[in-house]
Amino acid sequence: MTKNVGRPRSQAADESILSAADTIFFRMPYQDVSMEAIAGEAGVSKATLYRRWPSKATLAVAILMRTVEKQVVADKKKPYRQLLIENLHGLRGMLMSDYADVIVSVIAEAQHNASLRALFYSRFLRPVQAFGDADLEKAIANGEVQDFVDKDLVFDQMFGLFYYRLLVAHKEITDDEIETIVDAFLTIAGVEC
Repeated sequence: MTKNVGRPRSQAADESILSAADTIFFRMPYQDVSMEAIAGEAGVSKATLYRRWPSKATLAVAILMRTVEKQVVADKKKPYRQLLIENLHGLRGMLMSDYADVIVSVIAEAQHNASLRALFYSRFLRPVQAFGDADLEKAIANGEVQDFVDKDLVFDQMFGLFYYRLLVAHKEITDDEIETIVDAFLTIAGVEC
């Protein structure tokens, strides 16, 4: 029989840390945020904070994913085209908010840190795509999209455009352009728009 060592993790402490980090990432530029400030705002020790998230970047990735999860529209009754449009509106909102600074900073840091790059992919980019994959699978099952579509390629095209336009080029994406992007995606996926 194996004994548990140490106290169990406190869900309240986790929530307090995430709420504090969310507040602080909004209040100041990413590079000025410190783990000490987050611990202070959360009312936890630095040891408690570092046991859960070993770096500011890992905590930032958790905040980003939590934000995405709140914004995802998953309505089985809506047509696939409408779901895509609504979810891209949410992504645009996130990439045009103060979270943009966090995303750009984590991506920049990940260029020189292989473990952070793997974490950003596995805990942010891949789960975000998984939401899209689930909707696409439903659309294929419903006959809204052909089953031959290369999911990775079409999602890379669609999301790559968003990340480039909003985070790199700092250009706006209008509602009409979102509809054009979705229609192009659906055309590639074998759907007449």
